[in-house]
Amino acid sequence: MGEEVKLSDVATLQIPTLLMSGRHSPPLAARILTARLAAALPDARTVQVTAGHMRPITHSTMVNTFIADFLRCVDAGCLTFLAISLQPPTTER
Repeated sequence: MGEEVKLSDVATLQIPTLLMSGRHSPPLAARILTARLAAALPDARTVQVTAGHMRPITHSTMVNTFIADFLRCVDAGCLTFLAISLQPPTTER
């Protein structure tokens, strides 16, 4: 805890990783951090959703769909992650 993590440390991770950002999130979180992590992680997939920083709460159905699709793809050995449902649900709780 409290240890500095460098992008070179992240680059050693050999696991499929889903990076999700929101179009309505602050630019630092949505663009810069996600882009740097995606470039550093050897097996990263990225998706940008039409939501903000609190998307797991405000758009839980959409977020869960992307995560479930990603996990199915990883289980199937997909080289490319394509979400089955690219359109957000019409209603959210």
